[in-house]
Amino acid sequence: MSPLGVVRSVKAYEAARAALRRLPARYRLGAGHLIGYAPDLVAREACRRLLPVAGLHDERSRFDWHGVIERRLPIEVERTAVDLVRRYAVVHEELGGKQRYTGEVDRLDVWQAILAQK
Repeated sequence: MSPLGVVRSVKAYEAARAALRRLPARYRLGAGHLIGYAPDLVAREACRRLLPVAGLHDERSRFDWHGVIERRLPIEVERTAVDLVRRYAVVHEELGGKQRYTGEVDRLDVWQAILAQK
């Protein structure tokens, strides 16, 4: 682990969380409550989809960390949020669709099912 890798990961996390805060309120309706319940899940998934995690601590990496984090990560955060909300809606329906979303957030099987959806 290198200090540079820690800085990169903190910058990516901060940028992802900022992008989530800028999403329009309509994204948070219904199954979109997932964004409020698990913002770290959305941020983590977006970062893992876009950034070369294996090179995070490589000081010789030629990857444009700053540019990608600043310009492309906010777009990926939105894309990831929409995808995970869609998955959550599917899982919620598979659970019968009758439970309140708030009752599902403490169930590990729900989170595992959301990540397993494609």
